[in-house]
Amino acid sequence: MEKVESSSKRQKSDSFSLTFECTSSLRTMVSVISELLQRADFEVTMDENDGKKGYLSVESVDPKQVCLVLARLSCSLKGHNGSPRFFVSTSDLMTTLKSIPHHYQLDISSTDVSNLYLFAADPICKSHEMSFKLNTLMQDEDPFNGKMNDMDYDFTLEVDTHTLRRFVRTTKELHGEDVLFKIEQPKKGGEGKKHTMLTLEAQGTTVELKETFHSIIDDTRKDGSTVICTDHEERRDELEGGGEGGGEGVVEKEVIYKDSFGASYISSYLKHLDKHTLTIRLSEGKPLVLSFPLGSDHTKNYICLVLAPKV
Repeated sequence: MEKVESSSKRQKSDSFSLTFECTSSLRTMVSVISELLQRADFEVTMDENDGKKGYLSVESVDPKQVCLVLARLSCSLKGHNGSPRFFVSTSDLMTTLKSIPHHYQLDISSTDVSNLYLFAADPICKSHEMSFKLNTLMQDEDPFNGKMNDMDYDFTLEVDTHTLRRFVRTTKELHGEDVLFKIEQPKKGGEGKKHTMLTLEAQGTTVELKETFHSIIDDTRKDGSTVICTDHEERRDELEGGGEGGGEGVVEKEVIYKDSFGASYISSYLKHLDKHTLTIRLSEGKPLVLSFPLGSDHTKNYICLVLAPKV
């Protein structure tokens, strides 16, 4: 049974009051977190340029130290004192949010972060109100203080969320445990856009599955990053150099990245995500990073999974 931390152990100056105009993005964020973590560490921060705007953020590691969940969602900030953080049961928070209609405005506040107060109301007719009091928990570990944002990656991939979720779901249904990510490209190629192959592989009990995306690498971006675009209109035979007939211009390829990651973690992360393009970051010897936008500005609103490779 979870321990509830007494208010005497809290910083009395840590308080906040924030508002979400609707609950859709918040529900998506907490849904993903609850699939990966039983408890999570939330932080409320103020926007550096606008004191009326803020962010609800999460940086928590799973008990097995295999995955890290990073998330941030913008909100309106009505009050902010100290450095408010709260540690809560993700299932309790998710159950609470599921009971609130998507279009309701939601206020979340706390005077000493020992309790959270949630107040939801219909913003149009204002004839229905809902309120909740959620006890926070004692945090057993120190908050995560990593520097994932400072870690450079060799490859950034843009893939369809549904396509990746379908592959991982099939892997689990066939009792596969890992998903192999492999990137190949021509040994010789000019500058600019060129053909590359992203391959996903998995081994079930009796079935081996493989899915390949004939993609374009765009290494001409001003920021110096290499972006692999799996969604494009160019023909495979033209990418390989064979023109309309194909065949003759096929070039020899080399593997430039290859590593495996746990299918169960990826499946849990993707379970409640849909419709948008998913960003994948890969680099030899580094964790896999999956990033999904929560709203139009993906640089400020996102939910990320950082997953260690299988040993």
